[in-house]
Amino acid sequence: MRVLVTGNLGYIGPVLAKALTQAGHEVHGYDSALFASFATHSLPVVAHQAFADLRDTKALRRAVAQCDAVILLAAMSNDPLGELDAELTREVNLDATVRAIELAGDRPLVVYSSASVYGVSAAMCGEDAPLRPLTLYSELKVAVEDVALRRANALVLRNGTVHGPAPVLRGDLLLNAMVASAVATGEIVLTTTPATSRPVIDVRDLAALTVGLLERGVTGLYNSAARNISVGEAADLVARVTAAGIVEQHHGSDPRDYAMDTSKLSRMVGSWWHPRPLEASVDDLIAHYRESRLSAGDVVTRRYHRIVQYRLRASREAASAK
Repeated sequence: MRVLVTGNLGYIGPVLAKALTQAGHEVHGYDSALFASFATHSLPVVAHQAFADLRDTKALRRAVAQCDAVILLAAMSNDPLGELDAELTREVNLDATVRAIELAGDRPLVVYSSASVYGVSAAMCGEDAPLRPLTLYSELKVAVEDVALRRANALVLRNGTVHGPAPVLRGDLLLNAMVASAVATGEIVLTTTPATSRPVIDVRDLAALTVGLLERGVTGLYNSAARNISVGEAADLVARVTAAGIVEQHHGSDPRDYAMDTSKLSRMVGSWWHPRPLEASVDDLIAHYRESRLSAGDVVTRRYHRIVQYRLRASREAASAK
């Protein structure tokens, strides 16, 4: 199958492209390359790479026409970026994404949503749980879900917080940030209360899941995570492996608090999907950061965080335009 992956040069994209290629598919990438310069490891080679903005309808139409299936990853990728430029976020995460869904036509379509649509919930969240988006980013995820799920060919995955090694790593995600801080500074700083719950999934397991579901023609809405864990449990695990200390600083902490019921996904995948233990992901992250020569300065300056990278890229482009 020729598979178009938008956002193939971001965090999840290269891992997904590699998994698709290893499964025998021809990957066509579509990315503005906003974060590609921050890669610490080699990016996988794809059959065809389009360097274009998701808002470029002509380029997107041409890319879709060359493929048999479409996977939509490209987006302003988290809450801070969404709040930084609300208009741009709406243009990309809603308007351009809806256009991409329409251009996909009857092709198999995979849309990545987010567990953040649940906001805060004391109850375990199944796919039919009330949605309580707390930010523009998650509000737009809800809107895109509504559009995608009207199409019989669409698979929508509400992904838990992703972690694990990748060529273009995100350090602004729960486990990734904890391990980075532990490795580089010997300290894990909690900005969210320890009892807060999160569903989590390794980026490699998400890629394998996506490939498997696409190949089996699965459609509909699924919560996508390997397990639920509290922030405190995650910190304790990282601390045990790295011997780092834990410091709590809850000023301005993330208010999201939810766990996901993934029984619907479990019934669908049966025995063919085997997410790795969290301890294995932590070990692999430690090795990845050491290979990248992560420094305490990188953690303090938040070099691996998307909003810092976005601002740095914007300042470079502004300087070069003078």
